[in-house]
Amino acid sequence: MCPYRIAYLGIRHESNTFAPAPTVYGDFHIERGLDALNTLRKQPGTLTVPTELEIGAVYLAGATPSGVVTRAAYDKLKAELVQSLQDALRGGAVDGVLLDLHDAMEVEGVDKPEPDVAASVRNMVGPDVPISVSLDLHGNLTQALLDQVNCVTAFRTAPHRDYPDTVSRAMRHLVRCMHEGLRPRMALVPVPLLMPGEFTMTTAEPARTLYAQIERIEREAGVLDASLMIGYAWADRAHTSMSTLVVAESDQALAQRQALTFGRDVWERRREFAFPGESASIEDAVRRAIVSDMRPVFLSDSGDNVTAGGAGDMTLVLEELIRQGAHDALVAGIEDARAFAACKQAGIGATVDLTLGNKIGLSGGVPLLIRATVEKVGYHPNCVLAQVHAERPAGSPLSGHTAHGSVRVLISGSRQCFASRAEIAAAAGIDPMQQQIVVVKLGYLMPDLYDHAPRAILVLSPGLTDLDMRRFDFRRVKRPIFPLDTAFEFSAVQAPG
Repeated sequence: MCPYRIAYLGIRHESNTFAPAPTVYGDFHIERGLDALNTLRKQPGTLTVPTELEIGAVYLAGATPSGVVTRAAYDKLKAELVQSLQDALRGGAVDGVLLDLHDAMEVEGVDKPEPDVAASVRNMVGPDVPISVSLDLHGNLTQALLDQVNCVTAFRTAPHRDYPDTVSRAMRHLVRCMHEGLRPRMALVPVPLLMPGEFTMTTAEPARTLYAQIERIEREAGVLDASLMIGYAWADRAHTSMSTLVVAESDQALAQRQALTFGRDVWERRREFAFPGESASIEDAVRRAIVSDMRPVFLSDSGDNVTAGGAGDMTLVLEELIRQGAHDALVAGIEDARAFAACKQAGIGATVDLTLGNKIGLSGGVPLLIRATVEKVGYHPNCVLAQVHAERPAGSPLSGHTAHGSVRVLISGSRQCFASRAEIAAAAGIDPMQQQIVVVKLGYLMPDLYDHAPRAILVLSPGLTDLDMRRFDFRRVKRPIFPLDTAFEFSAVQAPG
């Protein structure tokens, strides 16, 4: 069989509409060419490119979750993606397109960017070239995207372990569309639930059982794929919600029946969604970690979760560690460009007075005043490690407190996500597994930490990624929606299309 020539394209972002700082073009990491596949192979999971495929063009752009993307940034990114496809078309026909999207990107002045990207691609390749899509399960899926493409499949694990597997599955669907002339039919059912990802971990109930239904649905004759989209909760948009999606080989009625049943099953278990592990207030979490016989104890600062659009600069957990006199504690990390520059300029061994953090994550927040000794510089180009002293500068909100502990803070010049043991060690120059307490700016732990943490506590902290949706001023989400509203019934219906 002659290889099918495809284009592999995508723009991925998770946009927190409550975050004050916009996401600009420079925040995106862009990969072109087949080297991008090597990057994907480093993700948890297994990328398997079907032998029938020849990849003629690759353009992948992605940025750390943050605020709404500026229109200028989006226009430039889309123009580059379109140019990559144009270049591929000049080199010969493209038999199919794989779109690698997130589906939680928000852009200034654009109702929903993913359907806009798909429409641009469709206009270039024409109505007969199949387009297959890979999505994050934390996307807010709409019918507008389905109207532009032929097949959609999404992640099935949270924490995510199957990004490459999902791309591989989308490629296999694309091969079937090209080889068999398959033109699948899709049915989307929005379910009015507003749930943070921490409440929908696929390792625990009810998500574990709900995601297991996907295998059952796909065993039905004529069904090609099924997805449960958890959605991205920190987006105040009319399209924000959970949803179920079923892709049939040719039978629209089959897809609709299965998606409706799946949607009703999700709704019936709405009150079961909660964090499945250990959780506590800031004060209680620190107290438990200090006296724990297991070490290290990982504390997830969930309200300042960088991987969901948190600012990464809040100091509430650090303050509590100091107040309770914690020993062998590492905070990884806190973003503050000025504090980073001051420490780097002062050099190793210097003692500096810092106004640290709380400039973005807490609206009108007051930076924490601390005195610290610069301990390590140069392990990471944008991070320094500082030892925080018990003695605080005059005027500090913690001044006069007499507890003496051993707390280190990894200060970064820009928002950083430290999601693995290796990333923390490389930036801090110390082994996180040798500490008593390690604070990370995450919600649930990512796979490497999740698999190796002797004990983990989800800290119920406030911030841009607060897990209590009722604390946000939602104005645009479609109401009623649970848990903002509770006294209503939901009758599953297919999305208009």
